[in-house]
Amino acid sequence: ERDSSKLKELFRKHPINGILPAGWLEKHVHALPSVILVVCTVTSTSQEQVEHDKYLFETIEHLAYSLANKRKCMIQVVGLLDDDVTDAQGIGWSEAITQRVHDSDGPDQEDSSVEVRMLRSAEDLEALDAGLPPGPNLKELHDAV
Repeated sequence: ERDSSKLKELFRKHPINGILPAGWLEKHVHALPSVILVVCTVTSTSQEQVEHDKYLFETIEHLAYSLANKRKCMIQVVGLLDDDVTDAQGIGWSEAITQRVHDSDGPDQEDSSVEVRMLRSAEDLEALDAGLPPGPNLKELHDAV
């Protein structure tokens, strides 16, 4: 019921001009998302990162499989870099994940529905808590979603 009151309030503020098919909103809000955000941690410990990445790929594979028959859905992978992860390590992680995702798509896939992005936990997220404007990485993620 809480969700329906939020939707009613939203439509009061932004009325829809035209006719929507029955169940359209519920279908697009609950059954067919446009974007799925997968957040993971990027650590400087290689063994720990291997385990995180294995779980990440299992999650992406499961999502891609469960959404395949419905429609193309963008999956945004966001790696939260631990404070001790260097920029070079973060870039290396991002490139490796991107390459592995594209390799698993197969040669007949022109473009992947998975994008990989990085946020530095301390800089990008804590700035918002302090009331500061978001950094460029967070703005880029916001624009993509």
